[in-house]
Amino acid sequence: MAEGACGICHRVLEELSNHGINAESSEFFEGVNARLVNTLGEAIGKGRDITWAPAILKAQIDADIIPEDIATDLEGVLTKRADLKRVAGMSGYGRVVTSAGLIISHIWENGGYVEVKRDGIGVRAIFYDKDGDEISNSVTGFCPVCAINISAGRVPSIRRKIAEKLKGSKNTGKIKYERGILNRIKWKNRRIYTDLIEDDKIIGRNWGCCIAYSTVRA
Repeated sequence: MAEGACGICHRVLEELSNHGINAESSEFFEGVNARLVNTLGEAIGKGRDITWAPAILKAQIDADIIPEDIATDLEGVLTKRADLKRVAGMSGYGRVVTSAGLIISHIWENGGYVEVKRDGIGVRAIFYDKDGDEISNSVTGFCPVCAINISAGRVPSIRRKIAEKLKGSKNTGKIKYERGILNRIKWKNRRIYTDLIEDDKIIGRNWGCCIAYSTVRA
């Protein structure tokens, strides 16, 4: 548990990859769908969350790979359906980095500030206004970027502002959804590798230190 939800997810992915089990994910409007696929091509676990890594962690929990007591704690820091819908209202399709940057800028421009800190096995993001009063806060199991999006999604005025700024802008997740592109993710040689697959062909491949970085690079 000291590794946090993110560390647990990646450690489990390492074990799964060593046994020939891959993680697959695909973007859709409310975030990302993920599944674990065994050597027979069968799905042994499914998950849905704001972006790739937490969706894969949900699939790991669904597959009963993680002990029940730990799984219960992890589920407490994964994204609730209401928050998925709110975040999707700003951009959708697993897009969180661009929106997080705009959210922080919006808070700063209005004299406020953002506080991000470790909270148990997750990460908490708190927004404050120019008077130091709390606007919103949330805890997520993964990176500050997700927590910032969730906190913003809970404030209608911020949610509408970010949605307006992103309206009409390029959304890679949406493009991948429209083209039916699949992300296939595995651990190998102390790295995470991601293949982008379209019509059964690999159209992109790269590696990184984590699920998010390797998928973005691919």
